[in-house]
Amino acid sequence: MNFPEKWYSYYYGEYSVEEFVNEVFFGNPVEMERFRRIINLIPPDTKSVLDVGCGEGVFYIFWKKNGI
Repeated sequence: MNFPEKWYSYYYGEYSVEEFVNEVFFGNPVEMERFRRIINLIPPDTKSVLDVGCGEGVFYIFWKKNGI
């Protein structure tokens, strides 16, 4: 079990990382719009992003999942 899986298991025992992120964030239209707005602020030629104060790392998971 990697760190994110341990963290989610500890705080959200009944959820896997994937289930938690899908239900609480990706299944929420308001959150998805917030992510899209943030991504639109990032210039297209950006090579890296520092996500400070990322909380559970959901934005990073979204970023990775969508190949952005």
